[in-house]
Amino acid sequence: MKDLKGKIAVITGAGRGLGRGIALHCAKKGMKIVLADIRLESLTSTEADLHALGADTLLVQTDVSRLADVENLAKKSYEKFGAVDLLVNNAGISPAATVLEGSLDDWNWIMGVSLFTRSDQYRTLSV
Repeated sequence: MKDLKGKIAVITGAGRGLGRGIALHCAKKGMKIVLADIRLESLTSTEADLHALGADTLLVQTDVSRLADVENLAKKSYEKFGAVDLLVNNAGISPAATVLEGSLDDWNWIMGVSLFTRSDQYRTLSV
């Protein structure tokens, strides 16, 4: 894709950091953007900045470690825009503990967000 104008991007972790930066870049290229993040406040802030750039957006609060949330994200993305041209699986976390200090719950959380519900799930979703 050389011309991104009018293409649809779905970005997880879009509320802050790298995801927010990617969303801003996509908006400057004329893309329509689906913003997904677990934190609603940061999502609405990013969305406001994208609207200031003239971007067409959809905001979907999403916990990527939950398959039902990812299915909802896909469903809403296709309902609004009819396609997804770019999927950026940016959401990620890390606990404040070291590897040795981390609990099993910490590791389950990390693996759930970082590995289990990712782009391979999108291929099997019914939208």
